[in-house]
Amino acid sequence: MVAVSPAIRAHAIRCGVAPDHAMVVHNGVDLERFESLNGEPVRQRYRLGNARVVGFAGSLKAWHGVDILLRAAVRLHTDVRVLIVGDGPERGKLEALASELRIADRVVFAGAVPHHAIPEHLAAMTVAAAPYLRQTDFYFSPLKIVEYLAAGLPVVASEQGDLAHLVGKAGLMVSPDDAVELADALDKVLGDPELRRAMHFAARRHAAGMSWDAAAAQVETALISAVARSRSAAFNRETA
Repeated sequence: MVAVSPAIRAHAIRCGVAPDHAMVVHNGVDLERFESLNGEPVRQRYRLGNARVVGFAGSLKAWHGVDILLRAAVRLHTDVRVLIVGDGPERGKLEALASELRIADRVVFAGAVPHHAIPEHLAAMTVAAAPYLRQTDFYFSPLKIVEYLAAGLPVVASEQGDLAHLVGKAGLMVSPDDAVELADALDKVLGDPELRRAMHFAARRHAAGMSWDAAAAQVETALISAVARSRSAAFNRETA
């Protein structure tokens, strides 16, 4: 059994899967789609100019913590913009919250975009956020984080599940549900070009080992090993 996260593997084992028959292969990314990116058209479309941009890409559902991101944005310099790419049931509440916090003029809700347009939207960002709310059994292997990394973006994410492993040296981890800590981490990245540069290269290096080809190779290796074990077991039974 192949699981996309350690939490799902653990759940499968609790359900009866033998531990040596369960492995983890994280979701991957098509690296070629994120090469030679140009975010300028997106910046022009949303009138972002030369602003530093904190970005989020994903469905707007409660557990994604975009409300925490907006509360963190209040604490950032007024020249920072927030680009939210995606749509979902929380959008109306989030737009109302941005107005309530008096940062509506600094937040762009791009809405849903085709998946093929995600790379150019990520290219318009300075730093990407994954501010998941606290969850007792965080089982995700978020595609957004792998794509953030493929785009060479520094990442600030909630420290849950194995997100720290996914992000590696390409980002900073913060406590879930903490807008102040999130703002401090974002401010640190936004204010330090050398740190962003180091994170950019770390992101690209990390993503290079997380392509869909690499994921497929891991699964293929496991299947070959399983077939070999099965044949060996069958041979031993026949010759016993």
